[in-house]
Amino acid sequence: MSDFYYCFGNNHQGESNEKSTENKVAQQTKVTPFPNRVINSTVAGYTYRAIQYDDEIKTYFLKKEYSIKKMVQKICPGFEHFCFLTVDGEVYGFGKNSYGQLTNSFVSSSEFVQLKLENNEVFIDCVAGYNQTYCVTKDLKLYVCGYAKNGALGTGNENRVDDLLFLRDNVTNVYCGTDAEGLIFKTQDNKYFGFGKNQSGNLGIGSKTNQTVPHEITFLNSKSIISLCLGLDHTLVLIDINGKNKLYSTGKALCNGFGQEKTSFTELDAFGGEEVIDISTGCNHCLAITDTNKFYGWGENTYHQITSSGSTIRTPQQINIKDLDLSLEYKLSCGSYNSLFYVKGMDSLGEDFLKLLEDQEYTDSEIGNLKVHKSFVELRSGKSLKNLKEILENDFDNEKISLFLKWVYSGSSNYVPKISEIFEKLDIDHRKKTISCDMKSLFNDENGKNYKILVPEEIEDEDEDSGNEGMEDDNLEEIPVHKFVLAARSGLFRNMFKNVTEETQSVRDYSGKAIESIEFLIKYLYTGKIELTADDDPQLIVEDLEDVVEYYQLNPKIGIKNQLKKIRMQFGFD
Repeated sequence: MSDFYYCFGNNHQGESNEKSTENKVAQQTKVTPFPNRVINSTVAGYTYRAIQYDDEIKTYFLKKEYSIKKMVQKICPGFEHFCFLTVDGEVYGFGKNSYGQLTNSFVSSSEFVQLKLENNEVFIDCVAGYNQTYCVTKDLKLYVCGYAKNGALGTGNENRVDDLLFLRDNVTNVYCGTDAEGLIFKTQDNKYFGFGKNQSGNLGIGSKTNQTVPHEITFLNSKSIISLCLGLDHTLVLIDINGKNKLYSTGKALCNGFGQEKTSFTELDAFGGEEVIDISTGCNHCLAITDTNKFYGWGENTYHQITSSGSTIRTPQQINIKDLDLSLEYKLSCGSYNSLFYVKGMDSLGEDFLKLLEDQEYTDSEIGNLKVHKSFVELRSGKSLKNLKEILENDFDNEKISLFLKWVYSGSSNYVPKISEIFEKLDIDHRKKTISCDMKSLFNDENGKNYKILVPEEIEDEDEDSGNEGMEDDNLEEIPVHKFVLAARSGLFRNMFKNVTEETQSVRDYSGKAIESIEFLIKYLYTGKIELTADDDPQLIVEDLEDVVEYYQLNPKIGIKNQLKKIRMQFGFD
């Protein structure tokens, strides 16, 4: 579970640490903004830092906090604005808008702005640049808006645009960066094109001429690209070549001397033989992580965005972070002049279900050399178990199958780069297959629920410690559940199932709480959320759930206490 990140570099507007009064944060500061909340991503620009949680975006813009409740699948930083894509295919932006990069007639906003087309088309991708925004619709149309100097919009002119303007068909993915004045995009036939600023050979097309319309980048065509990011005068790309990650650069970002310009992509081999697994770039500095969790940086260092020396670093230099937990897997994010390292962690749902897979308990099926839970795996993969088993076992080895199943159970994107071919084979869009959404579907589907919790229809007045023990069986109501969900999410049931000698199909609840509260708890075990309706008694629900958290022995990282506290504040009861 990730609830912290490290940040350092420029801090004039609090973009590295809003609590610091220093203009430059030279030490790698560990920040825990909201304990026990999972950070899915964190990004920064010149005037802001934004944090993506499961159901919310929080940003610190000019040292003030703003937030919006949305389920987000991708967040993209620009120079003084950012945009994000929701799981429903909506695009929102926030920040500076003086070039129309958030549409809406060049008016800068301190509110979140939805970027949309007249027919409300669904978007599948978006990125932000220096003062531009680029969006791709479900029917693979590329739209652009904002700053147009140096060909940054690919329209053939330098006229800025304050509304989404159609540019190109058959586009599947877009790539940019906080300070990039241009774009690289991928088409349906696996070709890559770029446009915009190219004065240093940024696009790797063999010239230093700005491209005002899309130009094909033949080096990238048909490559298996893991990550691609653009800086002010350079581009980095991480490519899987025959199962080995290789890092390439064009422009000013060469490891053999930052600032030396190349007009074609050149392999960067300056990491002691270690494999690079993640990259990011800001305005003029670059970061990389290797497979041994070593952090490297090179480029401009004026704001201590790499090390505390302040001097330009011309070859990759290892960045040492005090008390770094090397057992965790980290992701990178560069702001314009600052750097962030964060754990791409999983929430309590993912933690609990991954542990269930690792323990190999309460299973009913098998794939490869691992035992699995049929209903859960079918839901997460969108395939019947028989079909899934056949495809995986015929086309992939047990190691790949194991990584895929770990993704199925955890929802963690840490596993995604190594199993991209499985997602392609199964036609799974992992960006939209969040474990929380799938668990909500599982909760609503009565098929496969193979266990029952028996709860009294009404709670009688009795001694406080007597619970439900005096209730007759014919006064009990049944709540159907999946046994493996109880085992994964509740220590009480996990221990009970381990110690029981006789197979049962139901269990009595002795918490002494109303059935409505137990139903809320069960839904929470599936979804990780407490969702009240107008007909619910919030005080009763909150007080009951606060008691049963300990009774059911929930994961201490589960975050339910924070949600209950918010409900108390919302409805104004102590």
